[in-house]
Amino acid sequence: MSEARTVQEPGTFPDEHLEFLVRGPVGLIECAADVPEAEEERPGTVIICHPHPEHGGTMHNKVVTITERSVRELGLRTVRFNFRGVGLREGAFDDG
Repeated sequence: MSEARTVQEPGTFPDEHLEFLVRGPVGLIECAADVPEAEEERPGTVIICHPHPEHGGTMHNKVVTITERSVRELGLRTVRFNFRGVGLREGAFDDG
């Protein structure tokens, strides 16, 4: 994983792959955003959630990363994030 940066106000969507931390109501949220090749880009952004954290789910999970790449290759922007207690995400899993 590349080093994540803390972002107080993300502002505009990044124009290249970016992993970052956003302050949420219960701590930092680890996120990743990516964009398709300019000639392939279509309007739309897909938010991809990972499988259950107690069963190996993270935003870097194989299923999540393959889904992300497939959607991006179809021309859509992507956003992934970790649920509480996973990766750099603060907080603890609470059966939510």
